[in-house]
Amino acid sequence: MRFHSLVVGSFMAAALAVSPIHAAARAADQVTVKLATGASHSLSVGEQLKVTYRDGGTIATVEGSITSVTSTSVVLNTAEGRKSLTVKSILRIEAVASAPTDPIAAGSGASAASPTDGANPGAPSGAASTDAGSATAGKHVFVLPMDGTVGIGLRHDEIDLVAAEADKYGPGQIIVLKINSNGGLVIEGDDIHVSLLDLKKRHRVVSWIEKAISGAAFTALHTEELYFMSHASLGSITMFAGDKSATGRELEAWLDMVAKVGEIGGRNGHIIRCMVYSPLLLSYDKDPVTGKVTWYETLEGEFDLSNDKENLDFTAQNGTHSGFIDGVADTEEDLIKLLVSGGPYTLHQEGYEIYGDWQKVLKQAEEEIPLLRAELNYKGTGSGDGVKVVQTQLGIVNKLIRWCKRLGERVAGVEYQMSEEQLEEIREQLQRQLKDARSRGNN
Repeated sequence: MRFHSLVVGSFMAAALAVSPIHAAARAADQVTVKLATGASHSLSVGEQLKVTYRDGGTIATVEGSITSVTSTSVVLNTAEGRKSLTVKSILRIEAVASAPTDPIAAGSGASAASPTDGANPGAPSGAASTDAGSATAGKHVFVLPMDGTVGIGLRHDEIDLVAAEADKYGPGQIIVLKINSNGGLVIEGDDIHVSLLDLKKRHRVVSWIEKAISGAAFTALHTEELYFMSHASLGSITMFAGDKSATGRELEAWLDMVAKVGEIGGRNGHIIRCMVYSPLLLSYDKDPVTGKVTWYETLEGEFDLSNDKENLDFTAQNGTHSGFIDGVADTEEDLIKLLVSGGPYTLHQEGYEIYGDWQKVLKQAEEEIPLLRAELNYKGTGSGDGVKVVQTQLGIVNKLIRWCKRLGERVAGVEYQMSEEQLEEIREQLQRQLKDARSRGNN
């Protein structure tokens, strides 16, 4: 799938360094977070808060002091232990009075327990101590499947959710992005970029590739470590302006963007440019004794990788030989052996659960939305009680609006051509019709 150029200007404007929010946080020790409701709050470590949040299908409340805050997550020290929340799950934040710091005033002769004192209260039963400074704690590994179109099946939202799970165990955990995608929307790459830069500040992030084409390759190249399945491919990051490949200044800007992302992942920027623009050439020599690889921006090297006919793609074979990838693993077990080198670790299932939850939503939407649309059209053509007809239509439109909120503007618009704003206008029209119909019935 081509990496579509939707809202290119927005993506090009995204800073490749730290976002303005993070820069402000460093300067003022505050981070501005925007909640799911649209409300914004400036938060800092140490603040005592009462937080109302969505936990699956229920609403819950927790109170505690902030131990860590980013634009995408808030970690609280509560009476029950550490509580990590994604900003998007938070519905309301209220400041409360700070707890007394004097041990006598607090009713205890000892200070409150730190999240890293002894066993982590958020750890699964039987897990080792997760003190970040403990040499015997081992690593916590989270595998997040990322399948489908970038922006629909492969999104930043799930990255943020798995980040919140890893945060419960302190910094330095391992998050594996298991990628299988032909690409998708440029605008989603903007959010993925921000999420990964933020995540990499705290954890080791690894890409495990089955297929990563276009926007999916762009996602994977943010990570310093790339592991391939034996049949994997990665590359062809073509940007399209409409139905044609980008050219001129737009192409140059995109080439510069992907090269910098490659450098963020510790790679030669020219190699990544060859994935975008076929006229760029790439070859290399490999010392038969030391294995050292020398890259060329021409075909003077012994091994050619990119000619002027098609954009560069890496396979497990040429990626291994050239040293571009870190290893090949076809199973989760083989991959973890490469990642932890026999050391202790705990493999968590939350990444698979997060992926599965979103896939269930997509499947349900695929089944229900076409039926709702068909029913809406059908109910609008029948005769009978005008009030009942409009009431039925209103009910259907309300369901479609709820689907827009649940899917998000991007998925609803691209996959189902639904706009919450347009549906709101239809609802207002139907409400006026209902009022008129009732008025006529009373006369």
